[in-house]
Formats: sequence, structure tokens, C-alpha cells
Amino acid sequence: MNGKSSRHTICLRHSYWSGSATLSVDGNVVFRRPPRLQDYGFRHEFLVDGVECLVRVEAVGYQITYDFWHDTKFETQSNPANVMNDPKEKLRDSVKILNDYYGILATQIAEEIIERKEDFTSGEDFTAADKVDDILEKYAQQINRLGTVYGMLRGEAWSKKSAGTEPLAPSEFRCFGCGGLIGSNDQACPSCGWSWK
Repeated sequence: MNGKSSRHTICLRHSYWSGSATLSVDGNVVFRRPPRLQDYGFRHEFLVDGVECLVRVEAVGYQITYDFWHDTKFETQSNPANVMNDPKEKLRDSVKILNDYYGILATQIAEEIIERKEDFTSGEDFTAADKVDDILEKYAQQINRLGTVYGMLRGEAWSKKSAGTEPLAPSEFRCFGCGGLIGSNDQACPSCGWSWK
């Protein structure tokens, strides 16, 4: 931007996810906005070398528009880097990862139970019973924490469950997790990662 005496560089950094923003002029921060729970955009007026400027960030749907006024000139930009096709994609990816981790944890539990078979089958041995309780308690806590986080993320990722009105082919099943379609060769739901395990 050209000021009254020289050219200046104005830089706005804005986070789509947190709503935090930093506005700098020639590398010096002139405005800082902390993260927010909900971001509806903002506007900030400032002077650069005697020229009145205004930055406006506007959230319209899932697209963010950046407007900049200086010396009665107007520029606008829709930043395609901040446009998301699916705002819940990261949530859904995390649910799939946790679903895979659930299977890894189940295998780990099974291996330890087999390794400690004598403790599980010793009958009246109270020392062995204490060891069994320790193993079960350790994994019960992990499973409980995993289930809590998984449930919360899945609820957010698929807050609106599929209506389940699509007709099923003979080789398809309805997902109990999200209502999507599971093919007979699928190991898990391609949408949410739910499986019969």
C-alpha cells in the first residue's frame, strides 16, 4: 500500500479454526485478536502514514472474506485456503483414527491376558486375583477414557445422522454409527469408521 510518504506492507494472519488474528504494518503488530469460541468476523480501523485504513473479516457460511479499505480504495479477497468443503472433516478423521486405535488396544489387552493366563486361571490365589484386578483396572480406565472422547467426537462429527433412506443393495448394510452404507467387503463404515468389532 502506498502511504503519503512511502510504500508499506500490511499483513493479516487469521486462523479459520480459532478466530485469532494478528495485523501488522511493516512487521510491527498494530492489532491482535485472541482466540474465540465462535468467530463471526471483525473489523479494525487504523492509520498508516497518514492514510486511514480499515480491515474487515467476514464469515459467510464456511467461506471467509477479507476486505481492505485504504484512502477510499477498496480491495476484497475470498481466501480459498480458508474455504472448507466439509467443516467436520477433521472431526471425522479423528473418529476413524480412534476407531483404529480401539482395535489396537483390544489386541494389546488380549496379548496381556494370554501372557498372564496363570493369574486369570489360578482360582483361590489372592495374589493372582490382585494382579488380575490391576490389569483389568488399567485397561478399564483406558477404555473408559477412549469411549468418552470417541463418543464426543463422533457426536460432533455426525451431529445430523443420515436419514437412512437410500435403498440397500443385497451386498450392503446400514451403519449403526452414522446411518451410512457399508459394503459387504468393507471392514468398517467408510464414512465414520464404525465396525462390528
